[in-house]
Amino acid sequence: MKLLAVFIPTILACILHVVSIGTPSFATEVTHRVVSVLDGDTLEVLHNQHPERIRLGGIDSHEKGQAFGNRAKQAASKLVFRKEVTLLTHGHDKYKRTLADVLLPDGMNLKQ
Repeated sequence: MKLLAVFIPTILACILHVVSIGTPSFATEVTHRVVSVLDGDTLEVLHNQHPERIRLGGIDSHEKGQAFGNRAKQAASKLVFRKEVTLLTHGHDKYKRTLADVLLPDGMNLKQ
């Protein structure tokens, strides 16, 4: 059990960290308020009075119901919930979610 407690922070750091490869030239930059965090790699922002689902580009986090899924969601929520974030959008995934890098108000990229 103690061993698991030691590895939880490391696992969360690995979940949220991806090597930055730069922003493609076709990315669009927009700013929105985060109104919901669904899991460690999916959130919703308010866009024209309606929630829009955003999937973090380059991140594959544990889902709800999987080991550490709730921890991943909590970590993402702590960083972005109710904050104005800048989205560098890269298109959509097969579920029609907007793919984006999420920049916090201090300029930090959520996936780093």
